[in-house]
Amino acid sequence: MQQIDRTVPAPWTPLQAKKDGEEVVLDVIGRTYRLGTHAGLPTGITTAGEEILAGPVRLVGRLNGEPIAWQQPFLALLQQDDERAVLAGAAETTGVIISTSVKAEYDGLLRFDIAITPYLGFHKGAELASGLEQLWVEFPLKPEFVKLFTYWPLIDGTEVKTYEPVNSSALPAEGLAFPFKPFIWLGWEEGGLSWFAESDQGWQPADPQRAIEVVPVDGQVVLRLRLLDSLPQAWAEQLDGWYHPNPPVTITFGLQATPVKPVDEDITARRIVHLSYYEPLETISIEAHPRPDGKPGSLLDRVAESGANVMVIHEVWNAIQNYWITDRPEEIKATVAAAHARGMKATPYFGYEVSTLAPEWAEMSDSILVKHPDGRYEGGWQRQPPQRDYMVCYGSAWAEKWLNGIAWMMDEYGFDGVYLDGTIMPWGCCNAAHGCGYRKPDGTPAPTYPIFAVREMMRRLYEIVSARDGIITAHQSSCCLTPTLQFAHSYWDGEHIGGAFKHDAQGRFPLETFQAEFMGRNFGIPAEFLSGSPDALAYTLLHNVLVRPGVGEMLDTVSSIWQAFQRFGTSTATWHPYWRNTLAQSETSGVYVSAYARDGRLLLVVSNLGLESVEAVVKVNGEYASARNAISGEAYSFEENALHLSCASMSWTLAELT
Repeated sequence: MQQIDRTVPAPWTPLQAKKDGEEVVLDVIGRTYRLGTHAGLPTGITTAGEEILAGPVRLVGRLNGEPIAWQQPFLALLQQDDERAVLAGAAETTGVIISTSVKAEYDGLLRFDIAITPYLGFHKGAELASGLEQLWVEFPLKPEFVKLFTYWPLIDGTEVKTYEPVNSSALPAEGLAFPFKPFIWLGWEEGGLSWFAESDQGWQPADPQRAIEVVPVDGQVVLRLRLLDSLPQAWAEQLDGWYHPNPPVTITFGLQATPVKPVDEDITARRIVHLSYYEPLETISIEAHPRPDGKPGSLLDRVAESGANVMVIHEVWNAIQNYWITDRPEEIKATVAAAHARGMKATPYFGYEVSTLAPEWAEMSDSILVKHPDGRYEGGWQRQPPQRDYMVCYGSAWAEKWLNGIAWMMDEYGFDGVYLDGTIMPWGCCNAAHGCGYRKPDGTPAPTYPIFAVREMMRRLYEIVSARDGIITAHQSSCCLTPTLQFAHSYWDGEHIGGAFKHDAQGRFPLETFQAEFMGRNFGIPAEFLSGSPDALAYTLLHNVLVRPGVGEMLDTVSSIWQAFQRFGTSTATWHPYWRNTLAQSETSGVYVSAYARDGRLLLVVSNLGLESVEAVVKVNGEYASARNAISGEAYSFEENALHLSCASMSWTLAELT
């Protein structure tokens, strides 16, 4: 067995791989996978302390009208080191061979490459291969751990559908069916399972609208991949032989149990203020821009006094979109130094585009841009100085140049990391110049989603930034693709729904939607919400999530929350979310309560998500003498372990009990 010395970045720990009888056990931080002899597919997945599989993952097939009984099982651990392990698995039935390569990574990502091959033409039973009529992969899951779902993209292509968060919610009782999606997560409030694939090349579902199903079966919830519902087209064209073999059908997909790293419950660790794109650079210059509140000093003083320890400078820090060289280097260096002098990190904007102003445009653009199946470019943001900015594919050579540029930029200007806009999203791409896209059997082009390439770029970015004690914050819309998103220190979601909360029949935003997509706990990635509405905090605070403020009124509100949390000591408190809060329960419909417990004290988040104002009653378990507003200090009525609050619709309260 070959041993290779590699370094695993914190907080992840080295992968442990070992044989256990005929199976192989893979241990990564917070998760355990057991792979069996059934072509190397999982027989067990444990995450968040729970075994989530209801049985082994299985290949379900039919050959000449009969269910396939797989034979000759095989599994071997070929290679392992701290970073990865490589396994080979196989099985066969008379006429068809299954060969599987499994590559496991330290972050719990498993890549499966499954080759489906007919018997050699003169081998006994080869003629039976022509009777292959079905091949599915089924993941039987325990229903208590499949309460929520999220998928990406909302619609095919690169667009993000706005104001309709239908891709994230509670799993319906009847299940779900999808056309091919490159990413699906299934789980519950504490964890789950990510499934992903770069394309549906080689798939032949009978109904393309049901290529992927999530269905209840015999007390289980089954994630079903309908890879083949008929004989592979290439096998139907000729008889297999030595000089004219029928090609294998190779299917690639990945799995990753979540949370991907230990859950960070301290939401005050990174107190980020976003200086928006519509503010000229002078607004962050200590010499040029006064405080917006009229007090002496600069805008930077205002941000620092709020308690922020990270500021994001949006795209106008440089003249060229998504580029690492600024046209005002001394000004930028002075601004970064001024932020450091006030105890703040400074991170600049990077995104998902290549500008017509970039020096590399003429030489590289056509080979690196995202292309639609009809050959056109995607995007085309326009900004000043005059330029257009088109969507780039990070599965291209641009990724290497971009990474080198960011490392140089951090060293040259003193920045403390990066803010990413859409960068973690592996946009669907048909640009064959860098290997994206494929041709369907009828010759029409279809996109691939370069998940593995974007993951590798993000992994390297994480190493670059971490080596410089920096941070990565990622803005994405509806895309919680853990293989790429996990290498950000936090993510900022919500723009695609406009920060609004009026989308179900009752005029409320389903709590399950927030749990599935916007909470972060289930992924192991800290989350922030993007909204300018104070109403948003009624939802976010219940889930231990904050709204990221700009420099307007929201900054005052969020600053008061930071201070209240720090006074209480939430960083060392135990969080009790409303779905399993035994310390305090609402007795009022539409009112929900989460709690922090520390040193015999409680900090309650009480949110009225109903459409009407109410007089709320919260019953508290334990001995407490008084209650007060944790921000204003106002005393609340608290008698016989009952807290009484007047709560307007879509309002929130922080109440401290001592």
